[in-house]
Amino acid sequence: MKSTTQKTKVPSARLKVRKSFLVSAVLFLIVFYVGLSGYAATRLVRVERLPLVITPKDFGLSYEDVVFPSDIDALRIKGWYIPAEGSHRIIIMVHGEKCHRANPSIAILEIARAMVEQGFTVLTFDLRGRGESPAGYNTLGFFEQRDLKGALRYAISRGFADLPGVFKIQIPKRSGLPEELHRC
Repeated sequence: MKSTTQKTKVPSARLKVRKSFLVSAVLFLIVFYVGLSGYAATRLVRVERLPLVITPKDFGLSYEDVVFPSDIDALRIKGWYIPAEGSHRIIIMVHGEKCHRANPSIAILEIARAMVEQGFTVLTFDLRGRGESPAGYNTLGFFEQRDLKGALRYAISRGFADLPGVFKIQIPKRSGLPEELHRC
């Protein structure tokens, strides 16, 4: 009888070791998966701050540095108001998700100059977390729309009662253009 009891205890002890190893392995995989997912999500929404190296003045344009509150959360969004003499029309220019209002790779200021020459006043600004606007994550438009609503309110406060035009600059990856342009 002693031998039978010992035989049943040995498999039972091995079974406990196997179960605890299996539980430990599953817990490790869960923690690893959650950690990796969190890291990947953080990398996706983080925005690299790029400095503003040019201004509208570099393109022969007069401008004002402006600050206006975003809608709802009232972040202090920074931008440029570039007037066209005698204009009653305004275009709000919005950069792509990884750029800012003066990024040379998307030629936003060249386009602004052309708009002013056609008689449009231009308002361009940095979305949250980019350029000189307050820090924030890339939310793929969820919170950035608040910045645009703030820009619309600012344009109306400057006397542009008609619905302003909105011009978003973003270069699609399949455009056939050089790879360095797809950062924006």
